[in-house]
Order: sequence, then C-alpha cells, then structure tokens
Amino acid sequence: MDDWQEYADLLAYGALSDLLVGNETGAFTMYLRLLKMWDGYGFRDKAFSGVYQTYKCALFIYLYKSLGMPKEGRHVYEACIQIISELQADNGGIITGYRVVDGNVVPVGDANTETTSIVAISLLGNR
Repeated sequence: MDDWQEYADLLAYGALSDLLVGNETGAFTMYLRLLKMWDGYGFRDKAFSGVYQTYKCALFIYLYKSLGMPKEGRHVYEACIQIISELQADNGGIITGYRVVDGNVVPVGDANTETTSIVAISLLGNR
C-alpha cells in the first residue's frame, strides 16, 4: 500500500511500531504528520467521508501518551478526550463515529466492542 501515510490510523500504528523498535525520531515524525490531519474536530484523512471515526481519536490518545505527552498536540489530546466523553452510549459502550454540527458532537453509528475496547485501552494504558 503506497499511500498508507494518508490514513490517520495507519500513521498511528506506524509510529507505535517505530516506538517498539526504539525509533523515537521516526515515531515523532509520523506523529507530526498525524497532527496535520486534525481539522479541529477529528482526523480528516483519505478515508474521511463526512463521519469522523472515534477509534482514531483513541489511537491518537494512546500514541500521545506513548510519546510522553509532548507539548505539540496537547490541544488535540484534550479535544479527543472531550469528544470521546460525548460518545458514550447509555449501555456504557462507545459510539463508532460522529459528525460535528454547529460545533456539537453528534453520534453516528452504534456502540461496539472494538471501539469501546480501543478507547478503554487508550484512556487506561501508559499509566
């Protein structure tokens, strides 16, 4: 896949992979590229079709914490925490997607195990 760096989730996974092998410089470079995809509401990458994906915020949180919470991206981290908090369903799960309408987060989709799990890992991991 030649265009993998145009996808927020694949950049996050690539950066985490670099961290695992000790390539902090490479990981931070991918992290900065990921930050450029943030449009103030979510990650607008090549796969974006009008609905933001919650798990991409969770991946960002996990990567941000894995990098030691750098000053670059603190506002994105805080925004992702806020967005995720607005996407918890009545059953406790996390809704898979969202739109932003007039500055408000509007859930799109259902709560599922995968999204809920990745959110839980991102929020509780790296302690």
